[in-house]
Amino acid sequence: SSRLRKGFVVFQFAVSILLIFSAITVNKQLEFINHKKLGYDKADLISMPLSLDQEKFEAFRAKVLENPSVIGVTEALCSPARILTAIGNASCTGKTSSKHLRIAWCTVYFDYFKTLGIKLIDGRTFSREHPSDLGTGNKVSFVVNEETMKQMGVKSAVGLNLELFGKKGPIIGVVKNFNYKTLRHKIQPIAFFINPFYNQTMLIRIAPEHMSETINYIKNNLNTFAPGQPFEYHFVNNELNSLYQSDRTLSELFMLFSFLAIFIACLGLLSLTSFAVERRTKEIGIRKVLGASIQSLLTLLSKEFLMSVLIANVIAWPVGYFFMNKWLEGFAYRINLNWWMFLLAGSIALLIALVTVSIQAIKAATANSIESLRYE
Repeated sequence: SSRLRKGFVVFQFAVSILLIFSAITVNKQLEFINHKKLGYDKADLISMPLSLDQEKFEAFRAKVLENPSVIGVTEALCSPARILTAIGNASCTGKTSSKHLRIAWCTVYFDYFKTLGIKLIDGRTFSREHPSDLGTGNKVSFVVNEETMKQMGVKSAVGLNLELFGKKGPIIGVVKNFNYKTLRHKIQPIAFFINPFYNQTMLIRIAPEHMSETINYIKNNLNTFAPGQPFEYHFVNNELNSLYQSDRTLSELFMLFSFLAIFIACLGLLSLTSFAVERRTKEIGIRKVLGASIQSLLTLLSKEFLMSVLIANVIAWPVGYFFMNKWLEGFAYRINLNWWMFLLAGSIALLIALVTVSIQAIKAATANSIESLRYE
């Protein structure tokens, strides 16, 4: 029946609009992720396995820093792209907040915050001029992030004594918050201390100029200090991108299925338009004889089908808002769904439908009037 045919077209375009809107939303969130400032400089930062003991690391560091294209060298437990360590109960003398304090930890080394470009907001960071920063046994010095200080309920955490995972010592500095997990997670309290025994990753910042030559320079020097050791390195920027690979795959799938859904919907709309034109062939001929313009005939044949697409928008928009808002809830840092995203998805579908209908409508409107009047 006519209603059933139109119902299918409405359904097909509603699905198409939903998929287009979903693809737009995912792409905008990925764009937001790519451009969001994480609190450290992720560009031109290399992460590689630490294959040297501490003495050789110091010699290697001094050697590669002779190259002006090597800006900084340090070591840490893991890459800053994703610091995954246990979160434990912590105690702190002097905190005013009654909130239970739970803090993550990460071992680092001298020049860690300088190499990553993490800003210091209070106190100082680890320095070779302070031998106690290296720590002995369970006694260490801590650098914490802003969130830790916030949860302590103090204006300055410097000088307070912290105990975490059996490690005790003073807080010597507070650094600005930075995203050390994916943007799906809020920034949590974290404390840093020096313990080379746990460190497994070397971090090297290089200048963007002559990058390949600089990497070869690092490779040759590493081979000198660790002969036969495979040279493996990753740019932290690429490590971050890999964390969102599933979201990129989702975006590609939405795009693919959007094209397929639009194609199928257009086939249905083309068939429905052809059927309507065939039924109204004689009417079109009479209207042309009476002076109807091609534009008026195009409007006559198009408005009914374009109304179906508008109805599809009314159905797809609330459904798209519900599902995409649910998906975005998985991100602690996310975009907002704006009206232009709905309008863009609907406009794309409407434009495609208009082109599809116009092909048949123009063909019927420009046909020979005499032939149309003779049509049985």
